[in-house]
Amino acid sequence: MKPSLLNLSLLATAWGVLSLGSTLFAEAAETKLAQCPAPVQKAFREAGTVVKIMKDTESDGVFYQAELTGESGNHIEMEVDAMGKVLKKTEEVKLAACPDVVRKVFLSKSIGKSVAGVEMITDDGGISYLASIKSKDELVTQVEVGADGKVLAIEEELNTKNTPAPISKAIKELAADGKIEEVHKVTDDAGKVTYTAVITTAKKVVMDLEVDAEGKVIEFKKAEEGDK
Repeated sequence: MKPSLLNLSLLATAWGVLSLGSTLFAEAAETKLAQCPAPVQKAFREAGTVVKIMKDTESDGVFYQAELTGESGNHIEMEVDAMGKVLKKTEEVKLAACPDVVRKVFLSKSIGKSVAGVEMITDDGGISYLASIKSKDELVTQVEVGADGKVLAIEEELNTKNTPAPISKAIKELAADGKIEEVHKVTDDAGKVTYTAVITTAKKVVMDLEVDAEGKVIEFKKAEEGDK
């Protein structure tokens, strides 16, 4: 299974600190459960109580995304196709409910910090777990771990104090007279490090920036509507 954390700046969720920036309802129209195909209704009912449903018509088909409340009151988001097949599901879970190997990783990464929340992500048939770990200065680190305990990706929120000088310089130069909204350090499953930033230009255009570990620009583009 490919790491999904980097798509999650991507997922984010409606329940706050667990999320990285949801695009789930970015370009879809709200609909009612009764207006969905029977297989879609069945899939959503089995998952929990529906809070909101969006219907997304794409060139390759029609898809339905729902925000739900589980039996224990936990938050769930899922996407299914018109036949009710679950394409992606993100479910709020307790740390204690994670497999031992996963829980040990989260605890080791949160020494001196606190685990603010955990999500279980089912995607392409694979399962991973995403923890939001908060430091004493309120900076959040997202750690995604496979069901086998392998770290898939880490995304650390940075501030002016802990952003490396070359990275800070590169971002400030590109931001110019604009505003730097946020900066993150991203480490993938191979240990490769990149840095991302969200910048609002002087003309109020939101831009996404990605640079390598030396501050060289990898990508600098206008943010997609759902990422703003």
